[in-house]
Amino acid sequence: MRFSVTILSIFLLSSSLAGCETEQAKRIDELQKQVRELTRDLGQTASKQAEKIDIQQTLDEIKKIHQFEYGVFSFPADLADENLGQELGKLGKDRWDCFSTQRLSLESGAKIQVYCKRRPESVLRYIPQSLAGGLLGLLH
Repeated sequence: MRFSVTILSIFLLSSSLAGCETEQAKRIDELQKQVRELTRDLGQTASKQAEKIDIQQTLDEIKKIHQFEYGVFSFPADLADENLGQELGKLGKDRWDCFSTQRLSLESGAKIQVYCKRRPESVLRYIPQSLAGGLLGLLH
């Protein structure tokens, strides 16, 4: 009697485990199918985006990395140091890098001219220049 109860228990346990394995296998198959569909959709989206890339625009962006914009800004010579610092801070927020100053005496009063430079706005400005230079060489 005890032997039959043990056999019956083992049979019931194995039947329920087999059912779990079947459900897990079905769920895994379903998830794999979803991943394949998402991957296919992603590939199609990437292809559509690649078709929109304008080669000339890309070359222009790469060339910008090796260019500078220059600006000359004038301030009254009697401007307090704190105020001059604030004005230079504003220039810095606009990406200007000031590299030289000159004091001018004019009929209208003394002025301080500040010479600055910056790189043009570019979506590629965060790429290391060594890599960007290599890209430019490949595209010519």
